[in-house]
Amino acid sequence: MPAVEFLRACVCFYGHCQLNLIKCKIGYEKVKSDRKDQSPPITQKFKHLGVKETIVEASPSFLGETTGKYDISIMVEDVLRAEREEKKPCFIVIAGHDVGRIMPLTHRRIIIGRDSTCDEVIAGEGVSRKHAEIIQLDGNSFQIKDLNSTNGVYVSGKRIRETVLEDGDKILLGRQIVLKFVFQDQIDNNYGKKMYQASTRDVLTGVYNRRYLMEKIVTDLSFAHRHALPYTFVLFDVDHFKKINDTYGHQVGDRVLVSLVNAVATEIRNEDLIARYGGEEFAITAPATGVRGGMILGERVRQCVADKPMRVMGGNGAPLHITVSVGLVTALPAAATDAEAIISIADDNLYQAKENGRNRVVTSHIE
Repeated sequence: MPAVEFLRACVCFYGHCQLNLIKCKIGYEKVKSDRKDQSPPITQKFKHLGVKETIVEASPSFLGETTGKYDISIMVEDVLRAEREEKKPCFIVIAGHDVGRIMPLTHRRIIIGRDSTCDEVIAGEGVSRKHAEIIQLDGNSFQIKDLNSTNGVYVSGKRIRETVLEDGDKILLGRQIVLKFVFQDQIDNNYGKKMYQASTRDVLTGVYNRRYLMEKIVTDLSFAHRHALPYTFVLFDVDHFKKINDTYGHQVGDRVLVSLVNAVATEIRNEDLIARYGGEEFAITAPATGVRGGMILGERVRQCVADKPMRVMGGNGAPLHITVSVGLVTALPAAATDAEAIISIADDNLYQAKENGRNRVVTSHIE
């Protein structure tokens, strides 16, 4: 819908809502008959938007209108500018893991696959290390090419070797990942990014949330099973966190959690993922990490927190010293397990670390 038409519709809708509010509260006819000799009605006309006439009638002395009047010209101009500007091409993940993710096509050549060296990394069942290549031909014309992937590239239901993409085409990669090729203006692009962030990220700390974590565990375990790789899962939380909240307040407690994840994030690889599991409890997924690598990771997490005071001031103005307890489990390549079992064992190990005196790492593995 063009921007001007959208604004016209909004204005008309606003007028109708105001009119219905009057009718519901006091009876529109009664207001007109009883109040017509008092203050004159308010008439709002939006001629500058091209609307012939939209009128809202009410008695200001009776309704007590409190809505503030704002200059919306800047927002109107932003909408119109977005309509005028050239729309930018991108992929949007619409099925499989990571739904809502936006991948802008900002380079002339883009490699898509599960390998960490790809321009756009996609972790999904059946996605090859280097699955497909996107090539900008000229202007807004893009070609997709299959890079000899195991399971092929499907565009609008047809397997292809290479083809030129059309706006709205759906591309299937692997067993579940579906990308949609679209052109979006800046407003649509910003909206999509905010929705994706809201659905996958923890509001306080900025790390991934529990819903995203659960999807990632399932994806990582499935990949580990197919390729006979180990997989390590870590749970850790702040020791005596309730005491911090009770002593210094919840705002200080929140800052402790933010500082904690910032510290731990420096100790993990690019392919690892940190997420908030709940409260003061966080998780790390570490694909292709064996027993020894898991023990090293757990100890690095514990040590990076214990050895450095948080850059959060307590009530006496001194930095707070905190510790974490860590429970982790490693599934060996031949292990028959699932996400529920992995989380349960890591949680038991975390509980044992607390029982053993806190500021400890407890590990185990599944054969």
